[in-house]
Amino acid sequence: NVVLVGHSAGGKYAFTHTANDDSRVSGLVIIDMDPDPVNPGSGNMFIRYREEGDEWPDIQSVVERLRSREPNTDENFLHYLAEVMTNPLPDGRRVWKRDRQIILEYERPDAWATLAKIKVNTLIIRGANSPLLRSDVAERMKDIIPSCSLVEIPNGGHWCLNENPDAVINQLENFIEQTRP
Repeated sequence: NVVLVGHSAGGKYAFTHTANDDSRVSGLVIIDMDPDPVNPGSGNMFIRYREEGDEWPDIQSVVERLRSREPNTDENFLHYLAEVMTNPLPDGRRVWKRDRQIILEYERPDAWATLAKIKVNTLIIRGANSPLLRSDVAERMKDIIPSCSLVEIPNGGHWCLNENPDAVINQLENFIEQTRP
């Protein structure tokens, strides 16, 4: 009786798993992820990952980089993210903890056919300002997945869970309460 929740690539993994085996899943929440292999939002993201380096002059530079992708996130939380997502170098610079190859080799198969196989109650959460999950795509997903609802989180983009966490948590709590057997 798990409610499986996934954001971004985790959302695609969550809905693919649920479509293939929902024996332990009572509900599914997809946070800001589309089933397309490529879209303008993800295409620009991958271009940026290929072009930018992994090292930053200082923690404030990392904060500014994070702010560029999630402008409505609380300042203290941006600093926290900058700390946990990077390692300090002896000269004060910071380096991402990510493995660049995983990002560059990440495959986004077309998963539209997978959506119709989802049989559990599903909630799609979309950041109202998201460049990745467009409104028209989210509506189409909702129409394809049986027993699906869609909510948009105001003041949030792809990282709506960081930008408007209270609204996301409220939606998650409501969905889980309604989905429990």
